[in-house]
Amino acid sequence: MERAPRPIRLDRFEVTPFAGPDPVGGSWIGGAPPVEATSPDGTPLLYRAVVECSTGTYVRTLAHD
Repeated sequence: MERAPRPIRLDRFEVTPFAGPDPVGGSWIGGAPPVEATSPDGTPLLYRAVVECSTGTYVRTLAHD
């Protein structure tokens, strides 16, 4: 679905490889990630995103874009 562009404010957008428990207290449903966090060669498969933004910002749209 196409969305019309609109102004947003991003104060923080940080993406890092998943490396264990969330330092700010979040957790996976069920207590563990759904798959191994790295491939056999060590390439990260899961990533953590920390986003601080204006209200009305769709984080899933940021991820898609």
